[in-house]
Formats: sequence, structure tokens, C-alpha cells
Amino acid sequence: MPRRYPRAFFERALKSLLPNLNTAVFDTAAKKEIFITAVNPVNHDADSVIEAFIDIPADIDTGDFDVLDAAKNKLTKDIISRQSIQPILEQMINRPMHLDMIRYHVYLQLEQVPAFGMKSFQVVPSQKNKNNVETQAAQGNNSPVLENAFLKVEVQVDGSLDVYDKKQDAFYEGVAFFEDHGEAGHAWVLDKKEPVFSTKGSRANVSRTHAGEAYNEVTVTHRMELPKNLQARMEGSDDTTVNTIVMRVGLGRTHRHLTLNIEADNHAESHRLRLLVPTRLQAALSHGEGQFDVPARSLERLIPQTGLNSPCMTSPCIILWM
Repeated sequence: MPRRYPRAFFERALKSLLPNLNTAVFDTAAKKEIFITAVNPVNHDADSVIEAFIDIPADIDTGDFDVLDAAKNKLTKDIISRQSIQPILEQMINRPMHLDMIRYHVYLQLEQVPAFGMKSFQVVPSQKNKNNVETQAAQGNNSPVLENAFLKVEVQVDGSLDVYDKKQDAFYEGVAFFEDHGEAGHAWVLDKKEPVFSTKGSRANVSRTHAGEAYNEVTVTHRMELPKNLQARMEGSDDTTVNTIVMRVGLGRTHRHLTLNIEADNHAESHRLRLLVPTRLQAALSHGEGQFDVPARSLERLIPQTGLNSPCMTSPCIILWM
């Protein structure tokens, strides 16, 4: 899909939403009012930690700020970074001009954003809080453990995760590791080639990259030495290359789920890299994302008699084709 299409959808949605905004309930005695609006596109109220960028005019910036709802309740936030910027304001009938702004990159704890609705908040500059400016990863907290009221997650030496669900009293050991095998098929047919490489039992680089009130994050870095191409894999030659995989594991203060952000720097050919999450749950179906739906698909492993019209196997895992 061309990039102009989603941009057009986004701009059309904004034009529909903006006339419905009402900031009259806020205290607007300040010289310059700053508001941000959260839009909730799902069918239930949202209490979630989001990543956001907030611009404050340089002439009223005081080094920190508070985010308030209409009842003047202060939202929990973590400041990741702060920098000076000059965004360009351009109009067709006038010459471009720049604005002197201070841009804050933050994690923000939103509360009670209505289903299929939106909620506005007021940004009020305040005195700098030493405990809340810049990333808090430098506080000396290098523990590989993430925990809130719902989950406890411990990152193991090999980068896999031990997850304890406090509400369900369920424990998932050694999940979220990577496996790689050769691929000699095409877009519709998988032709797996050995040997198989895995990060299970290896030694990953594990570091705490953010520690705050709203959000905590641990980064896992793998360096997988893989055959350079399919021929090198099948011949078992020493022609290898190093692929770097960076997985950021995050947990928000009110989250009942983990956030995984994965980046792979790939230098090998004809292989399939997978993120495996073996929950060992006894289930017959997997609800997988489809076009405009989340259909239920059978987990039964069918063995096709021929390569023609083979069933498309769907597993609850993440596959990265290389």
C-alpha cells in the first residue's frame, strides 16, 4: 500500500475528531495553554503506558512539566530525553517560519481513556524534578527483573524469559528465544534445511535500559553466528556471518502484558529466524491476526500428501523471513 494512503486516512480521521474536542473544562488561566489528546481505537477503556513526544515553547519551558486531567489529577510519567528543536510552520500563503520548542520524549501512564473515544490532558510547565528528568537507567538498577501488580519477568543469562502471571498463578519458563534454520522453499512452500541454530543455552548481553515509575525496560542483545548462505549451511563450511538481534522487553505499571520490540541486523541469506514462545498450553485453536479479523485456526499438524494445495500452518509465534 502506498504511504500516502495511511497518511490520508490519518488526516481524514483528525479532521473528524478535532471539532469534537472540548478543553473548556480545564483551567486556562495560563498565558499559553498546551493540550494533548489520547485516542482509544479499541472497544474497552484504556489504562495503559504509552510512548509520546511533547513539545513546549522554549520561552515558557522550566525543565519539567505535569500532565493533568480535567479533575487536576497528575499523570505518572517518565522523561526519556529532552532536546531543543525548531519545527517548521509552513503555510501556502506565507513564508515558512520556525518555532523554538523543547521536545520531551516520555513514557506516560494514561488512565480511563473511553472505548472508541478520546480524552484530553493539559500540559503545565513545572520546576525540574531531579528524580524524573532524563532516563533513569543510570540509577544503578541493573536487575534483569521486571515486575508490577500482574506480572513478574526475569531475564535469564541466555536472554530467554521466565514469566509469572500473578493473577492466573501460572509460570512460563524459558520463553522468547530465537531459532534459525535454512530455507530452500519459496513464498508458499517451506523447505526446512538443517542445521538449526538457537539462542537457547547461549550467553546474551542483558542490560537495564530504563527504570522509572511508569515503565521499565530490559534490553537483550544476541549475536548469532550463522552460515552465510544456504550452500554454506548444507555443506557445514566455515563461511559464516554474525547477525545481531536486539530485543527490548518492556513492562508498564498497569500492563497485563509484555512489550517486545525486536530489531535484527541480518547478513545471511536463505534462512528463517523465529521467535519462539513455548507456553506449553493445551489448546486446540490459535487466534491469529488476519485481514479485518482475528480468526481461530486449528493447531493440528496436518501432513500433506502432496506439495500442491498444502494447508497453511499457523502457529502462535513470530517468524522473520530473511
